[in-house]
Amino acid sequence: MELRLYSIYDVKAKIWEPPCYCHNHNDAMRMFTKYLQQANGDTGFSMYASFPEDYQIFYLGTYNDENARFKREQNPEIVCTFADLLYRFNVPTVQGFNHLKKYKDIDNEQANNQKSKQIKKSRAKIQRGNKDRAKPQKRTQCQSNSQEVSEDGLMAQP
Repeated sequence: MELRLYSIYDVKAKIWEPPCYCHNHNDAMRMFTKYLQQANGDTGFSMYASFPEDYQIFYLGTYNDENARFKREQNPEIVCTFADLLYRFNVPTVQGFNHLKKYKDIDNEQANNQKSKQIKKSRAKIQRGNKDRAKPQKRTQCQSNSQEVSEDGLMAQP
């Protein structure tokens, strides 16, 4: 069976953690989310949870357990950062959920832009509809009698 190799890269220290094996990217993200949730000494949080922007998860290549061969990727592929995992899985950290605020603000801003566009479209439709309704109906004199008749053929009430 072919397993995938993943490693954590520490951006600040510029070092790679020893690789671990997973079946695919989703499996790796789930496993690394557990790293975020592990308690650690005094703070009760792991280093990954304390400084999520400092750590990135990379896909390095594959390992075949039938013939013990490694196949390394030419360039390691970034899967995600620990900050991405915190946001995606709503994992609490030392800062609580405040560190997620910047990510949520970005999503909220995008959502608000979409909502405001939809609201503007709806308002424009309503205004167009109201303009059509607000137009006074033309009335004409009926030749046979003196009652007014609207364009739709209905007799106006005297």
